[in-house]
Amino acid sequence: MTFIWKSFFVCLGLLSLSSCVISHSFVLTNNPVGSKQIVIDYSNVDTKQGVTYHQAIKQGNISKIGLVERKTVSYFFFTRETMVVRGE
Repeated sequence: MTFIWKSFFVCLGLLSLSSCVISHSFVLTNNPVGSKQIVIDYSNVDTKQGVTYHQAIKQGNISKIGLVERKTVSYFFFTRETMVVRGE
């Protein structure tokens, strides 16, 4: 392999390891936080199309949402999204 190709692959490897973006957000309501909690994960490798409030309420059997924590971590080609819903 020539020096140019080796340099290209090294730069591509470093770029894929170093490009990380983290987003973290909270949504608060006037309802009490409650004792029920559900955690839903999503990555762009999965067949699902993201996480939704409706999906979390349905899986966690939650009638009133108190707190929603949403975290997104994005790498060069990979994204992972996590939603934590707490409520009654």
